[in-house]
Amino acid sequence: MGTPMPLIHTILAIAVLDRPPEPQEGVDWHKAQIVVTGRGVASEGARGRLMGERAATVDGYRRLAEVVAGVNVDGTTTVQDFVTASDGVRTQIQAIIRGARVMAIRSLNDGTQEAVLSLSLTGLGQALPIQAGNLGTAEVRGGNAVPSLILDARGTSFTPCLMPHIETGDRNVTKFAWQDVRYVAQAPEVRETDLFIRTRPNGTEGTDTGLKVTPIDGQRLNQWLHGLGSNPSVALVVILEEKRR
Repeated sequence: MGTPMPLIHTILAIAVLDRPPEPQEGVDWHKAQIVVTGRGVASEGARGRLMGERAATVDGYRRLAEVVAGVNVDGTTTVQDFVTASDGVRTQIQAIIRGARVMAIRSLNDGTQEAVLSLSLTGLGQALPIQAGNLGTAEVRGGNAVPSLILDARGTSFTPCLMPHIETGDRNVTKFAWQDVRYVAQAPEVRETDLFIRTRPNGTEGTDTGLKVTPIDGQRLNQWLHGLGSNPSVALVVILEEKRR
């Protein structure tokens, strides 16, 4: 007596559910990483398969370089702008790309080989000669080591970048910039030492890397920073919708 078909379907369904989700292609600001897939054509035999894997990996590095070049640093510049302006930065960025992690090698039924590569965004921020604003570089640490400035940017036109800034007021804006920032999809727990502010939309479309707060919230921010003392280490946490990744 054979195995009932519903049981087979159940086993297959469980296998599909247990399979880890495919990584998101492109820049994933929530996970602070870039993921790309390179492709190569494999010929017959073991040697042909290895050649296909190598071609897929090389294509992955090429695709990764293209994505890295377009990453927003702030509202006016991308990584490519820094690479073009400085041979030293170009060398550092190339070294970072070469250090990307090969997450998986896959063989498709049509003979194509795929190589999935990932690169951390943290290294990019450290390689670029960008200066932080009034507070210095924020130190995003685990646990309760430093106070967190939590900005809820959901529902605004804010575009994630390596060096966001905070704008308070309408004309003479005050800007704070960080080289390290953590983007999250859900609001974290707000501790007594943290400050939570809901940013305001600017009413425009397109790229906008400024986090805008009301004048009243700007005063709250300045008072909070003053209470932390001189040269505080602050973790900047920005809440974004899933679709804004």
